[in-house]
Amino acid sequence: MISPQEKELIWKDLEGSYGAELVRQARGFAEMIDEGNNARAVRDFIRLIKKYKAENVAEATGVVAQLEADNPLRTINYIVGVLERMERENKVK
Repeated sequence: MISPQEKELIWKDLEGSYGAELVRQARGFAEMIDEGNNARAVRDFIRLIKKYKAENVAEATGVVAQLEADNPLRTINYIVGVLERMERENKVK
């Protein structure tokens, strides 16, 4: 378990490294799949935003977020798969 103080330091470190706005945006995407408090998930979303652009990540995350909460496909890995498919189909904006 991580204490609230340690968790706050993790968020401050991420904001210092990537900027508060990017962290806020990544946390929003993570929250869509119930991972908003998972710093690793937020870091993964930051990488996805940098690689695929926020609008594409938003679209892919929206697709996955529509799945039931207990669906095993409701993960960042599946979002990556959706983004890769979008890229192959030239649907990445």
